[in-house]
Amino acid sequence: MKYSDLVQFEPVENVVHVREADDHRIAEKLVRTYVISDRMADVILLRILPTISLERSEDNGGLFIVGYYGTGKSHLMALISAIAEHAELLSEVTHPAVQQGLQPIAGRFSVIRQEIGNSAMTLRDIVLQYLQEGLARMGVEVHFPPMNQVPNTKDLLQNAIHAFQAKYPRQGLLIVIDELLDYLQGRNERELIHDLSFLREIGEICSTTDLRFIAGLQESLFDSPRFQFAADSIRRVRDRYQQVRIVREDVAFVVSRRLLAKYEKQRQQIRTYLQKFTPLYDSMAERLEDFVALFPIHPAYLEMFERVTVIEKRQALKAVSHEIRQILQQEVPEDRPGLISFDAFWRLILEDPSYRAIPEIREVMDKSQVLEERVRNALSPIYRDAAIRIIHSLSLHRLTTGDLRVPIGLTPRELRDRLCLYLPIPETDATFLLTSVENVLQEISRTVSGQFLSRNPENDQYYLDLDKDIDFDAQIEQRAAVLDPDTLDRYYFDALRRLLELSDSTYRTGFRIWQVEIPWQGHGITRDGYIFLGTRDELSTTHPERDFYIHFLHLFKTNGKNDQPRSDEIFFVLESPQEDFLRSLRLYAGAREMSTISSGSNKMQYEKKAENHLRDLSRWIREYFDKAFSIRYGAVSRRVADYKGEYRLFRQEINLRDQIYQLASAILQPVFDQKYPEYPSFVGMQLTLKSLPEAAEWAIRAMTGGSMNIQAQSILEGLDLLRKENNKPVFTVLESRYARAVLNKLDTLPPAQVLNRKDLIAPPDPRHEEREVQFGLEPELLMVVLAALLRQGAITINWMGKTFTSDDLNEVARLKIEDFMQFSAISRPKPIPEKALKALLQGLGFPPEWVDYSEQHERMVQELNQFANEELQRLVMVMDGLRDGLQYWGEPVLSSDEIQSYRKSLDNYKNLLEMIQRLNTPGRLQQFSLEVGEVQAQLKGRDTLKVLIMLRDVLQSVQSHLQYITRADLHLPEHHPWHLEAQRLRNEHLTWLRNPQQRADPSLYSRLNGGLSNLRSSYAQAYLNLHARARLDRLGDERKQKLTQNPHWRHLLTLQEVIILPNSELTRLQKEFSELRSCPNLTLEDLSKYTECPHCGFDPRSEMFSFSAVERLEKLEENLNLVHSKWIARLREELQKPEVAENITLLKSPYREQIKEFVEKGEFTSPVSRNLVEAINDALRGLDKVVLEGSDFLIALTQPGMPCTIEELYQRLKTLLDKKIGDKDLTKVRIEIDW
Repeated sequence: MKYSDLVQFEPVENVVHVREADDHRIAEKLVRTYVISDRMADVILLRILPTISLERSEDNGGLFIVGYYGTGKSHLMALISAIAEHAELLSEVTHPAVQQGLQPIAGRFSVIRQEIGNSAMTLRDIVLQYLQEGLARMGVEVHFPPMNQVPNTKDLLQNAIHAFQAKYPRQGLLIVIDELLDYLQGRNERELIHDLSFLREIGEICSTTDLRFIAGLQESLFDSPRFQFAADSIRRVRDRYQQVRIVREDVAFVVSRRLLAKYEKQRQQIRTYLQKFTPLYDSMAERLEDFVALFPIHPAYLEMFERVTVIEKRQALKAVSHEIRQILQQEVPEDRPGLISFDAFWRLILEDPSYRAIPEIREVMDKSQVLEERVRNALSPIYRDAAIRIIHSLSLHRLTTGDLRVPIGLTPRELRDRLCLYLPIPETDATFLLTSVENVLQEISRTVSGQFLSRNPENDQYYLDLDKDIDFDAQIEQRAAVLDPDTLDRYYFDALRRLLELSDSTYRTGFRIWQVEIPWQGHGITRDGYIFLGTRDELSTTHPERDFYIHFLHLFKTNGKNDQPRSDEIFFVLESPQEDFLRSLRLYAGAREMSTISSGSNKMQYEKKAENHLRDLSRWIREYFDKAFSIRYGAVSRRVADYKGEYRLFRQEINLRDQIYQLASAILQPVFDQKYPEYPSFVGMQLTLKSLPEAAEWAIRAMTGGSMNIQAQSILEGLDLLRKENNKPVFTVLESRYARAVLNKLDTLPPAQVLNRKDLIAPPDPRHEEREVQFGLEPELLMVVLAALLRQGAITINWMGKTFTSDDLNEVARLKIEDFMQFSAISRPKPIPEKALKALLQGLGFPPEWVDYSEQHERMVQELNQFANEELQRLVMVMDGLRDGLQYWGEPVLSSDEIQSYRKSLDNYKNLLEMIQRLNTPGRLQQFSLEVGEVQAQLKGRDTLKVLIMLRDVLQSVQSHLQYITRADLHLPEHHPWHLEAQRLRNEHLTWLRNPQQRADPSLYSRLNGGLSNLRSSYAQAYLNLHARARLDRLGDERKQKLTQNPHWRHLLTLQEVIILPNSELTRLQKEFSELRSCPNLTLEDLSKYTECPHCGFDPRSEMFSFSAVERLEKLEENLNLVHSKWIARLREELQKPEVAENITLLKSPYREQIKEFVEKGEFTSPVSRNLVEAINDALRGLDKVVLEGSDFLIALTQPGMPCTIEELYQRLKTLLDKKIGDKDLTKVRIEIDW
């Protein structure tokens, strides 16, 4: 299938000139061939037509049509002017709505078409000359004097229009001028100001006369940066002109409907063809109809074409025609999308030599061609075509950015989608294809060594970089070829430094030495030493001695002999480097050398090259480290692989630095064990010199009650200062060899002497680090031991002129460890008060012999502290209860004297407990300052506390009874006998509670509880009796329900609508009925939980009735019969009256017969329906019921004053009736008093 089978190709290659429309035959063709989209139809009808219409409106004025070359701007002006001049051409318009909409201007204008070429004349002179000549051809003679002879041009134009319309009345005059922007761009600033002023005058004339003016521009005059200096003049022109644009969508419509028109069958074929590729490209599926309409042109072609502003006279339709003509007879490819995108336009630019005259295009061309040539010669064929297309697209995109150096381009995703790039991939997947496009970009960059192609890391856009034109690889090769062995060794060491992750700054300036730490296996801590890149004789002589040295020997320079091997030195030697390693090293060195003498972007390129070569070096070393490197230790040299096998170090995935540290750690472990034979082990940790101070601080804070994290626990357990008892931490110093060593030294001194810092820590030396003198501990660890001894009360510490005792442990814990290490001496503390402590322990129920054994002091302070904390919580709660007052049944139990006495006793006991709380370490036992007698006196408060706790517990245990009784008291009637029973019991209980002897009686609770339980039972029975009287039981409820089925009740419910019956009587019955409540479910068990009925909420105080529920039900039945009899008699009496009887004869059947039967018999023999009630009301309709409120009636009779005479009473009644009855017919009025 060929492209010609899928499109109806009609090329558009001729350039339309506005003046061609002067020929009627050509004008007809231009109208017929102009393709109008719906958007363009809106522009013509809503923007252009109102502007040039002869009907006066605020839209009248000048018109600018803006469109770059080849978009149909001149064609549109030719269309408008041809219709305006020749009405018969209207039928040739292809869009129905436009054809109809242009009728008001069709044939209504004479047209003068102008094109401005290369001229030095002013715009005024050019336009007026064309106008004068055009009017002359129409037989209208006018003359326009030069500008220096007239004050303005508006009057001249107005006179010319009057002369024109004198010969052509009701006709408008249309001036059409093309290529105006080219002319204005050639004007200087002063000339341009005059031209803009003339345009303003034409625009003003267009708004007041029948002159119309249309000009064509390649870009907007109002937005062009070239004319910013004349912004004020342009703003005045803008106010008098409309501007319409021909946009990309209009061009795309022309392409799809004229150049590439398609039948529906062809569209379906294209749609089916493209759907195979929609999974590969974002938005293709969503924009499929756009792709079909423009096929084989990619929509991005026109989008990018529009943005290439550096080429002014580009012809969009001509370019598309050229592309289609080339492929029209080619087969449509089946394995890839056969779409032409904007990269093809770059080929058109390359084929046109005239474009090289534009400096910007020439510069992009030169760099693009170099890039393309290198890629074409070096890139794999599988990537070559895609790479060439990418280069072409980025070259064209470079012309869209204005500034050729701005780092803006296209992302791999945009390249994939906007070019529809296709590469061989195993599966139809957009992500897979995107990865392939990214690989192509990387291959391009690699092939040209980063020249000309750059990536913006901020947005992942690739762009043509015109400044990257150096062959960096060649420069590196040349530099690498002349490097001497010393330089190569220097960069070998530099590469090792980077691979070993060593910092740029060394331990000693001028020497390749770095302080590092390696793990000490089995001890949970590192040993510190040095890595040195070079031989021993190149070492500095000022660095402090440490635990080990790791050397890397020269690769090119001869290394010195190791005549006297040391046990703490290890030498790594690259014995057999391969040629590819040596080449990578030389290139790495060459790139670094070039970087040092370069700057800017070139320096960055050399750095990037160096990083690439460093990766090659790193890859080689990781791969061949075991075989190519050997280790010299002592007098033996063995391969790395041999040592790894011996020590079972097989983790190849770890980096080079960690592999070297592991090897050194395994080899040197016996050295460390021999040097520090009694050094502690820290389980579960890997401490370093950097983390050790913080871990030591955590350990000291943990001994003061702070958080016991893993660091603190590991340090304390490693120093044997902590053990677990019953899964709880217990601090100790007696089991720690490090603590015992300090105490032993202290014990050897006379009583008054101190142990100085220098006796514990070796004094600093330029070649040695500070360490504890006996075990080689770091000073930080020694400070943890001293803090533990301080906590135990075994020592005091002199620091900065101050003596720390065990009481100052919290202050010590707040110090930075490096500050704490500046202590000056330690000494013995004062002894503990044994007798007072024994009295305390005995009084609190603990073994007093704990005082005699120092190993029990830790347990003693923990037990005492736990007891004090718990006892203080109980004491505070009791004291709060004393403050609020212990109450029973709303009355205080204790007198004010008792409360004061108890409070004093508890305060003394509280002071003792708070003192115990401060004894939270064995060392603080020395701070216990009470004598034996004082301890015994304060312990009396403990007995007081027990008494009050027992009383509080008793009161709380009966609280639920009291709450029940308090609620019950609110329900029973005020004078019920139960209240007297409750008051008697309350007084009896308060008497017991206020008597100290009876209060201490163990049977107090049972006596209180028994009395309250009996009172609750008494209430329940009393409530149940009242409930039975106020509520209907199950039989009474059934009787009540039957009442609603009584025919009398139903009659009343229906007859209440009769207008003359007093329905207030029924309302009263209904109220009595609703007040009769049933509740047969209440039991004594319910009242054991609730003080009122949970089923009905009966409240005896608010529901007081004189009669029981059964009695009220009987009364209700009696009243029902009375009201029913009364209503029946009243209704019968009213229906028997002559005036009503006459109305009955007029009623419909069967209601007429039913009423007559009721009047005769005095009862209803059938159910009373609502319709029957309406019939009765119709019969009684002449009657007028007047309702008097009972209260109003009494007030009217009595308010003037009582007693009164008969005449006064009669007069008052007459006044009330006159007021209520008014003008009503007295014979039809019926009075009802609502009581």
